[in-house]
Amino acid sequence: MCDTGSPEDFRFLSWQIESRPFSGRPAQRLPFVAIEVIDDHYIEYLDPDTLETVISRLQEQVDSLCEAHTQLVNVRTAYLNPPEAAA
Repeated sequence: MCDTGSPEDFRFLSWQIESRPFSGRPAQRLPFVAIEVIDDHYIEYLDPDTLETVISRLQEQVDSLCEAHTQLVNVRTAYLNPPEAAA
């Protein structure tokens, strides 16, 4: 919580699928996930109810990361196995 008594809204563990097709590094040419993590931020002075809220938000983000994993597997499979062009 901030000094106003309202929860601060930080993005944490957000993700996106990226690709850099012209990169000199082959691993970056394939689709990959980038995760935004907040550094040097601490959540302090948590009472049981607030801790429960944090756990709930973390679970939402973990669920979202599981979805990112599924999407990444699908995107990479499509990238590595493109449909054959009609003759």
